[in-house]
Amino acid sequence: MRKQLPLGLLFSLLVPALNLVNNDVIRKGIDYRKVLFSWGVGFILLLFTWMVNQVLRDRGVKGWVYIPVNAVLVLGMQPLLAWLGPYRVGGEIPQVFIAVRLVMAVILVLLVQSSLKAREKEKALALHNQQLLNENLKARLDALREQVNPHFLFNSLGTLRSMVRPDNPAAEQFILHLSDVYRQLLNRKEGVTVPLSEELDFLHSYLYMLEARFEGAFTVSVQVPEASLDGRVPSFCLQMLVENCIKHNVVSAEYPLRVQIHVDGDGRLVVSNRRSPKGATWASEAAAWAAANTGGAATAGLSTGGVGLVNLRKRYEWLGVDNGVRITETADTFEVSLTFVPS
Repeated sequence: MRKQLPLGLLFSLLVPALNLVNNDVIRKGIDYRKVLFSWGVGFILLLFTWMVNQVLRDRGVKGWVYIPVNAVLVLGMQPLLAWLGPYRVGGEIPQVFIAVRLVMAVILVLLVQSSLKAREKEKALALHNQQLLNENLKARLDALREQVNPHFLFNSLGTLRSMVRPDNPAAEQFILHLSDVYRQLLNRKEGVTVPLSEELDFLHSYLYMLEARFEGAFTVSVQVPEASLDGRVPSFCLQMLVENCIKHNVVSAEYPLRVQIHVDGDGRLVVSNRRSPKGATWASEAAAWAAANTGGAATAGLSTGGVGLVNLRKRYEWLGVDNGVRITETADTFEVSLTFVPS
């Protein structure tokens, strides 16, 4: 309604002015007080008619509703205009002429509003068609990319493997694990859950590449009971948590990073590491933390986590799981525990 209000104001100002010109208001000796009064009355009544019909249009009422509503408007305005006749330009006029003018004004309002509504629908349809066209082009491009990229990558990796096999078995294993990681990335859909056993299989290939990259400065210990392997977790959650450990900690021969994955007594999947924050050794970080926090006890939820943890929390919320991610942080350890998602 607010969008059409300026047009309604302009319409309500111009139409009474045209009516006054038709009444020969520019003739000599005209009472301009009556002119302004007539203009004001016409403006108010026409704007009121515009707003009433616009409300009906915004609410999407059926077409027949306009007839009784506008009939009530005409019947209500007719005696008012007759009573104000002596104060308006043209003086008193027969009731039938007043009714005819009111009906014509209502019809004009409906025609203008219908024209504006049709134009809005036309613009919205054109915009919708353009969006569909863009989405179609994007879908076709994505489909083409999905067809080309995997074949190109796997063929290239196969060629590279044949080139390095005689000379470097470690390079061959690295290529095999890289192929496995990329294949699983393509086959999975983000946002779904997978069995923990499948998540650990993917993590195994991913960890091989990380351990090769850091040459003994990074290790992951996995101690998960067989009974928990069928539990479901968000896909790629372990990869994200392990990557998060590397992102926020120093990984070097002097400060090796050790990550542990296990299931705690509450049946939650836990990923923990000893802290060695980038920009400072873990010892200096521990001293700074101890200076600000007495006792050094673990505090659940002390850290809100980075973008990865925030996204993981949202994924649990979308899955309808409350308290899916818990963070426990002390001066020298950082721990994230996850709830298994119900099947």
